[in-house]
Amino acid sequence: MQPFLRPEANLAIVALTHEPDCSVLDYSIMEDPALQNEDPRTGTPAASSAICWNAGVACEGPDDEGVYSNCTPVQDEGLQPIIRCTSYLVQELHDNQGKEVVMLVLGGVYEDGVDQSVIHDWTEAGVTDEDLDAGITAEHLQFDFGIGPACGGSTP
Repeated sequence: MQPFLRPEANLAIVALTHEPDCSVLDYSIMEDPALQNEDPRTGTPAASSAICWNAGVACEGPDDEGVYSNCTPVQDEGLQPIIRCTSYLVQELHDNQGKEVVMLVLGGVYEDGVDQSVIHDWTEAGVTDEDLDAGITAEHLQFDFGIGPACGGSTP
């Protein structure tokens, strides 16, 4: 049986996602109330996928319209550092083993690019009819994801 990455093979990685990366280093972040969002069903802070956004990104805001600004990655909140992946892919596979490494991320960016994205809280305008029919509100989605969709270029 050959290993996953054969000696003569190159590597192509495709990341398809609708949420921030959540490669956890320290699982205690799941119990940190400062990183949790309020569960609209109970009215108390609870763990959800929003922890990944809350632990991995720092922003100013929100303003009166729920919009955040100056969002930057945070590297020391219990998530794996990016260097963990890049050092292996670039230094080991590419530099040391001479492999071609290609990565494609499919993550919903506004047609004019990420600079046109607007980071904001969920609003009812961003909730699909299917979600509304299922009783899912903007508050539920804010709890689940921690941030609204940013690919529209404006606050929905």
